Amino acid sequence: MQATGCSLAAVSDPYRPGKKLPQLAHGFHSIAVEKDPAALIIVHKAPFDLCPLITSELVVALYCKAQGFEFTFISAYAPPHRSMEPTLLVVEQALALSRTPNIIIAGDFNAKHAAWGAQLSDPRGSRLVEFMSTHGLLLLNDAASIPTYETRYSMSWIDVTLATPSAIVAGYTWRVLEEVTFSEHRYIEVVVGDQLVRRHKRLTRYSREQLLTSLSSEPWFAQVTQAQLQSAESLDRVVTQFYRLLERYLHKYLRPVKGTRRGNPWWTPQLAQERRRVNALRRRYQRCKNDALRDLFRVQYSVALAAFRRETARAKDSYLRGFCAECAKRSLFSAPFKEAFGRQRTDLVLPPLRKEDGTYTSTHLEAATLLLQTQVALDDHTSDDSDHAAVRSLAAAPYWTREQDTPFSPSELESTVRQMKDRSAPGPDGLTPSLVKGLVSIHTPFLLWLFNSALRLGHFPSCWRRGRIIFIRKPGRLSELTTSYRPICVNSVLGKVLERLLNSRLYYFLHRGGHIHSNQYGFTHAKSAVLALHSLHEQLLSLKASKKPAILMALDFQGAFDSVWHPCVLQFFRERGLPSCLYHLLRTFLTDRTVVFSSNAGRVEAHPSLGSPQGSPISPLLWNVIIHGLLSLPMPEGVVVQAYADDTVILIPGAKRQELSDKASEVLRRVDKWAAQVKVKLSREKTSCVLFSHGVGGMERVRPTVRTDSSQPGLKYTDTLRILGVVFDRRLSFFAHADFLRDKINHVSAKVVAFKTMTAAVKPAALRLLYRQVILPVISYASPIWWPERPDCRLKSRLISAQRTALLALTGAYKTTRTAALQVLVHALPIEMELRLQNRQFTFLKLRRTITSDGITWDPTTVALPLDKWHSHPAHTSPSVKVQRLTVSEARNMARHPGIHVYTDGAYTSLSAGAAYVILGRATSIVSIGRFKVEKATSAYCTEIIALTEALQYLVTDISLESIYVYTDCLSVLQALANPYCLDPRVHLLRDLISRISSVRSFAIFHIPGHRGIFGNELADFLAMKSCGLGLPRTALTSLLVTTFRTFHPNYRTQHTHTHPVCDGLSCPHAGPLAVEGWGPSPTRVRQTIVRAFRSPLQRYTHVGRHPEFPGTAPRTMGPCYLGLRDGDIVTWDRWLMDLELDTCRLRPC
Repeated sequence: MQATGCSLAAVSDPYRPGKKLPQLAHGFHSIAVEKDPAALIIVHKAPFDLCPLITSELVVALYCKAQGFEFTFISAYAPPHRSMEPTLLVVEQALALSRTPNIIIAGDFNAKHAAWGAQLSDPRGSRLVEFMSTHGLLLLNDAASIPTYETRYSMSWIDVTLATPSAIVAGYTWRVLEEVTFSEHRYIEVVVGDQLVRRHKRLTRYSREQLLTSLSSEPWFAQVTQAQLQSAESLDRVVTQFYRLLERYLHKYLRPVKGTRRGNPWWTPQLAQERRRVNALRRRYQRCKNDALRDLFRVQYSVALAAFRRETARAKDSYLRGFCAECAKRSLFSAPFKEAFGRQRTDLVLPPLRKEDGTYTSTHLEAATLLLQTQVALDDHTSDDSDHAAVRSLAAAPYWTREQDTPFSPSELESTVRQMKDRSAPGPDGLTPSLVKGLVSIHTPFLLWLFNSALRLGHFPSCWRRGRIIFIRKPGRLSELTTSYRPICVNSVLGKVLERLLNSRLYYFLHRGGHIHSNQYGFTHAKSAVLALHSLHEQLLSLKASKKPAILMALDFQGAFDSVWHPCVLQFFRERGLPSCLYHLLRTFLTDRTVVFSSNAGRVEAHPSLGSPQGSPISPLLWNVIIHGLLSLPMPEGVVVQAYADDTVILIPGAKRQELSDKASEVLRRVDKWAAQVKVKLSREKTSCVLFSHGVGGMERVRPTVRTDSSQPGLKYTDTLRILGVVFDRRLSFFAHADFLRDKINHVSAKVVAFKTMTAAVKPAALRLLYRQVILPVISYASPIWWPERPDCRLKSRLISAQRTALLALTGAYKTTRTAALQVLVHALPIEMELRLQNRQFTFLKLRRTITSDGITWDPTTVALPLDKWHSHPAHTSPSVKVQRLTVSEARNMARHPGIHVYTDGAYTSLSAGAAYVILGRATSIVSIGRFKVEKATSAYCTEIIALTEALQYLVTDISLESIYVYTDCLSVLQALANPYCLDPRVHLLRDLISRISSVRSFAIFHIPGHRGIFGNELADFLAMKSCGLGLPRTALTSLLVTTFRTFHPNYRTQHTHTHPVCDGLSCPHAGPLAVEGWGPSPTRVRQTIVRAFRSPLQRYTHVGRHPEFPGTAPRTMGPCYLGLRDGDIVTWDRWLMDLELDTCRLRPC
């Protein structure tokens, strides 16, 4: 289809292993029944809207519509050994359902007739001719064409194409392609009407650079920036003028894209020559009249055809494997990975949707209209009570505050634009993120003036409130239901920039004022889903220890983000004193919004007045504002409400059954009352409970009833409850979660096998990357919750089984291979050891608790943890420090300038560390010297930071006003100072000191790559070396990376190896006391093993015996402690060295 530019293809009797269609390539979409389809239609970049009319096993009918034409396309199949009447009956139904007289039918009817081929007619052919005449259908087949169906012993014309007269008024061509296929049928190409190629235009990279260059010299931007806008209408006019100017330039630099047909990249001249030879043999066989020669020619043709098909399949397979391997070389997670893991999204074809009256939509645009009516929420004023009316009137009342927010700063705008992804979808205005980044780089003053004008006027431009909406089908839902689709709103990129700026200001206001509830873990900084699960788990464990029963209630809000009531949001901010400029900017953002659904047949619009736009950066914050009221509700004693975005759970403890019932019912009544106040609908069908009896007898037999009143049924109880990806069972054993993980790993492993099949050969490094970044995160997600310090053997066996399944899929090994050998192959730690390491990391870094490893106590206060991102106003970010680089000669000349010259240096070895600074005045007179012995230093970076900090702290106390020049050779410190996004607390202290000094005197900092020939640098270097043994004591904060390395990966090289007598001095892993109990591979010269015959081609094998590369020597016999190898087992003779990294023990060849 790509080679011929075809948009629709009718397929009859496709290959369907397991009675299911194989997955199509990216960009292709099939319309057929899910189970055992005999007829289907394949769509590829169709220039019209599609709406399925009939989807059955034998017939698929598709209604196609665009602006200017419409037709119905039918694919049919009549099995040869069954009656043709069922197929004709469904085709007749499709003709009756067609909403246009233009109809085209294509299919394999297995009917023979002289009207469409040089063959004798049969009853099926006569019946099809009768059907054609009854319904006024015309035959498009060419009777003089080559056979459409051909086997080794016969040929026939059984594929028929029909059409109504109105469908072929503009003309048509019908021909059988001579290309060899992998079926007995040949391709048939039908072209109806003219083939006009639409010349699209796009902005290439080169033309984009030309466009930005031209825009940089446009005087309109400088002129309009001088104006002072006084009204919202003037702001809208400026934005409109900006788009008109941009459109004029875009028309100038858009480049036409020629829609050429794409050929097969795997096709070679040799294959073309072989195809011509096969066609010549076919023509010779068909034209031969001599029966004896005809049989001979048929054999020769069949042999040549079979050989050509083999060569074609080999060439195609070789190209695909080479292409996938080349993609995997550039990036493991490129197109083959996305294809195997189902991350390629094709264009959605909306099927007929069921309306409220039971009827179905008939067109693509009608289905989109129904989705807009049901999925785009509208605020119903008629359902308001007195409380709602009061809230609505308060939100509409005038609002002004004396204190206004700070204007947006250039660094704030730069940071916001920098976070945008270049490959994000453009909005309705067509501006891409890369183009917007270019506009910001050349016209920062104009865009900053534009956004600050919107902030000052409290007006969100109206053109940025218009979005493009698309619908994505939710997995596992019925396609005919409107609730099975999720609306996604694609807004203007410039509008998103203003949304992000507004979102950061609102979040800072909530964070600074303490208006973010402590039990809200979603979309808040320094919190995560794992922390939410940990808090819930700790409370459940506390109740279990006290043997106090509890009910865990999981609430489900129907369309949470789509039900955000705007007056409630505005009331929340008014009551907390939000600056009026931000308030009105948010108010105008929420009002008069428009979403547009565009298709090839037209467009429909909707005006949402409820909820927040899906895909908007500000949507999560608005929901957090709404649910803040639920989290702040007064509840009965001991009841805890916790939320992660809209996933809300309520833990209700109680000593007795009646107490639990009363408490839970009262909590449910209060939740219902709150939901009615904020116009949020609670789904009772999806709200469920789990009872934790904690050993209290009789509680399981008769569970407490939870309901708001006696007339309603109680909430349903379940044995397990999945919360944020973790399955909680009523005994907190987490066996159900382990079973859930095992099923999930089986699913992921199947995708890994598909990916390996596509790429033919995956390098060992890629296998390790797949394990670390794809499989291990699935297994270890939230492991601190469900993996205890001493796990149950049943839980452990389930996890080992899950890891083994994944490792077998990665390595392609036989199922008899030992698990330890698989772990060595993929360089994977045993799962129990990996989980324990991750639990320690979570305890130390997230919970910030002191832990002990190998007898060493690690205190989180001694670690340089990153600063809180929101410790200061978004507009008041720490300015980056400008650094200049000097050569040695330039540094000597600079030292002669009048002023204070500061030289810093640090010394670091594995045994000691020191830091020093030298401050020189005029005529190289020494003003001050500092020598410091640094303890707990982990790198030269730590010592350089201390030296520079001590020198600047001395200069802060200096009362002179002379210019200061600082020289250092540590490039990493200077890079951290120049990076405005660095959150290292030590760097932040340096910036503060530099800011205090530069506010009263001239300050400059230089980088000098060498020491020689510069007196101050040589003196500082000498003092730093001496201060390692004698100097003022200073303690260095440990870097986060180094702390993680040392804490969670102890020194296995020196502590956890032993020598087995049979191993002849070789170090072998053993089951001795490790820092983390379990398995630990030897770090020194470990021989990687592969048990029995592996199918993977990545390794070289040899039986235990003589070394294959050194036939004159015999290998050492491995001890029984090493994986229990026996004679005849297969081993590889590679030496490996343990490389301890951040969160993995990785083996690599030495």
